[in-house]
Order: sequence, then C-alpha cells, then structure tokens
Amino acid sequence: MAIQGAGFKIIGSIEDMNFYVANGKFIVRTKPCVSRNVLKKSKKFKRSREAAKRFGDGAKIASKIYRDMPKEKKVHGLFGKVVAVASKALKEGRSKEEVEKVVREFLEL
Repeated sequence: MAIQGAGFKIIGSIEDMNFYVANGKFIVRTKPCVSRNVLKKSKKFKRSREAAKRFGDGAKIASKIYRDMPKEKKVHGLFGKVVAVASKALKEGRSKEEVEKVVREFLEL
C-alpha cells in the first residue's frame, strides 16, 4: 500500500491496482489475488476461516475484560497481548469461561 504522489489523484481501479481515499489520503494498492467469495467458501481456506473466528472470539473476550480494567493499568500494546492470550487459550480447546479465567490470571486481576 502506498500514498499517491503529486499531480492528479485517481479513485477506482486500473488493471491490478486499486486507488481509493482513506483518512483524507489518496492510497494505491494491488488487488488481492484471492476473491472474497473464494476465502468465504473454498475448502482450501477452511483453517484460515477457523483461525479468524478464533481471533475474533478472543478479541471479544479480551475486550470485555480489558474494558473493566482500571485506566492506570492500561498501557500501549497490552490489548493485543491480551487478545493473543485469549486466542491461544481458545486454540487449546478451552471454554469461554476458562479463557476468561486465563486472561484474568494473565492480567493479575
């Protein structure tokens, strides 16, 4: 992904390049090689979908606990670590209640 340089700005697609605006900046990137439908339906990406779901579930659990933490304990980067701990516990096959316990132990709450 790159920011478009000086001169005229483009929004749209040309061959394998996408041009768009994000946060007031004109961005260009190559198109993904795999379509959204292939990612959602193909057997080849089954494990990727499972990992994404696990990560999302871990983020929801982590968010619930992190939100209740005292502000002075929240530091930059901690939320990502909490999500990683929760996702790993889910990957190990633990229940959501067990994952909450693991996260609280990690945070020493």
